Amino acid sequence: MSRIRYVDLEGLGGQLEFGRQLARVRAALLGKPGQEALAELKAALLVMPNKRLIAGELCDHVGEVCALGVLARSRGVPDDELRMVTPLTDSTHEEDSDISFWIADWAKVRLGVSWTLAWVLQEANDEICRSPIPEELYRRVLDWVGEWVANPNEAFNKYRDARVP
Repeated sequence: MSRIRYVDLEGLGGQLEFGRQLARVRAALLGKPGQEALAELKAALLVMPNKRLIAGELCDHVGEVCALGVLARSRGVPDDELRMVTPLTDSTHEEDSDISFWIADWAKVRLGVSWTLAWVLQEANDEICRSPIPEELYRRVLDWVGEWVANPNEAFNKYRDARVP
């Protein structure tokens, strides 16, 4: 289940919103707070005892987490709280993407990261690095985060170019 919804690019309004979203991503991930959060996430990923990530939720019933969940754990958020943040699969959300907005709101307040950074981490975990195999998802997310830490401008250009219609 994906938590991500993309902007409809039809018409000038959609194109302007697309440009604004790219500017928010650039500021959130290339700025000092975003780079610090990505470096923290990379370090937390490297020390995970089980090199596995899940998609579609922060934390499942057995304690496996997504990339944003790894960052939350590194900031001291217990699994019980992560499970409470994640809506149940039979939630009343009309679209899966509503979940990503809700989780990004929570992350902004609880983790002290920008809303956009939280949203992009969900997007990276569930869409960009998508894999049904938890170990492969871990490897892909670690590579993605590593690219943003090592070469942030190149990573942004790649991110932008993948979205330009």
